[in-house]
Amino acid sequence: MTPRQRSLVRRTLVQLRAEPELMTTRFYDRLFTLNPGTRRLFGKKDMNLQGTAFLQMLSMFVRSLEDDDPAITEAIRASGRRHAGYGVVYSDYDAVGEALVWTVEDLLGPETSGEVRDAWAEAYRALAGTMRQASSSIL
Repeated sequence: MTPRQRSLVRRTLVQLRAEPELMTTRFYDRLFTLNPGTRRLFGKKDMNLQGTAFLQMLSMFVRSLEDDDPAITEAIRASGRRHAGYGVVYSDYDAVGEALVWTVEDLLGPETSGEVRDAWAEAYRALAGTMRQASSSIL
């Protein structure tokens, strides 16, 4: 990622976190529309708690874009391994990325530029790549 992309992601995450329930509701609604099979991964979980965990992971990842902290990278890898244990498969990550970028555009509105969309897509590719790699190491 370029420094500009990292800055855009960091700045827009602050905007997105302003209404955390709206963000997570929109994200999971979109995810379940794109890939209804992912709903099985959540069972009877409280989706409000799940949304909080999602935002925490996303925030931690965004911090890692600026701070190359090995502990954060390891936490992301551990999350990838946990997700594999929950039944997340490689292709599930694609729908998550699509839902995330859609949510960013939806919540930021018409002022969302292609540059912001591309920055989030690139950030997600990096996150998913780390998680996928870690999950494949447990197979």
